[in-house]
Amino acid sequence: MTTPTPAAASDPEHGAAAFARRHLRHNLLALGLDFGLFLNVLLEFAPVESERPVYVGLGTTMLAPVAFVAPLVAGVMVDGWGFAAVFSTAAAASVLAVALLLGRVTDPRHTARSGARGERP
Repeated sequence: MTTPTPAAASDPEHGAAAFARRHLRHNLLALGLDFGLFLNVLLEFAPVESERPVYVGLGTTMLAPVAFVAPLVAGVMVDGWGFAAVFSTAAAASVLAVALLLGRVTDPRHTARSGARGERP
């Protein structure tokens, strides 16, 4: 394995800028899908249309500390136990989230039709 020379590091086809250009589209797509799906769930749970901004505001406010702390915790985990621990923890959290979603969350459209929350406008 060869070490990169300073000339190779300044080459426009290598380095952080080239990496960012190549992966920007994928990162923006992932961010849009993740945040877009999250917002749709929040909008669906608002009982009336006038409360939708409140639900979106509270939901994103509650997500902000997690989005700030999670990369810091992941960095500490990588330093201590490696990447496998980070990905295993993320997979376990995802499985737990899906289990909670399927087991504890009811579809607001079904509860609205049954009259439990009232009819939606």
